[in-house]
Amino acid sequence: MPPESPLTDDDILKILRHCLSVVIVLDGYDEYPDKNSGKETDIMKMIAGKMFPNVKVVVSTRSSSLPKYLHPTTVIIRLTGFDEKSRDEYIQRTVTGGDQEASKRITNALNSSPILNDICQVPMFCVLFAHVANDQKGVIEFSSVTSFFKYVIDGFYSHMWKKLKEPIDQSIREYSKLNRLAFDSLTGKTQMIAWPKRTFIDTVGKGCYEELSNIGILIVDKTHEIINEPEEYDIHHIKQ
Repeated sequence: MPPESPLTDDDILKILRHCLSVVIVLDGYDEYPDKNSGKETDIMKMIAGKMFPNVKVVVSTRSSSLPKYLHPTTVIIRLTGFDEKSRDEYIQRTVTGGDQEASKRITNALNSSPILNDICQVPMFCVLFAHVANDQKGVIEFSSVTSFFKYVIDGFYSHMWKKLKEPIDQSIREYSKLNRLAFDSLTGKTQMIAWPKRTFIDTVGKGCYEELSNIGILIVDKTHEIINEPEEYDIHHIKQ
């Protein structure tokens, strides 16, 4: 709890044990440091329904970091897109804090570029653009979709560096093999947005794979294409 909070540990325990209805929201589970440690922490116990079983627990996370041990009655909801109304409500409520002028400036910038407007139907890209636009305060200009995505990639790296406990060289490396793979996949006769994990690593290198996975740009999905065949893992180039 924040130092200025009047609530004590005993107060919180009474709420959890005696209130008729309690909801706990665990936001950003994908950034929880012990999520893959194997330890049965209090967080894990609450998610699995072993602690405070009568409490409703809501977990927000990236789809690549779903908790492993869930309560049997768990309901999973995946946010896959913003319509215009949801987008505008999010910008006004979360990004600008109700500032009508700032909200209008951001939505006008979105509507001025049909391609950017389509891209920002993906919640992650909408959130990134809205915060970038709000931080800039002045005129928002991206000369191309490429320049916007460059800003997005910079944001991913910046977020990763802030989370690291140990300082590292904060520079974005150039992965020429990844560039070639992406270019060939987008310009070939059959466009590809997913690759078998081993093929991807062999092509771009393990270091590139691990770095982009840690940042959150890549997502690994388990697939079962043929019954009784070994499991395959597909690499998707953009996390949605």
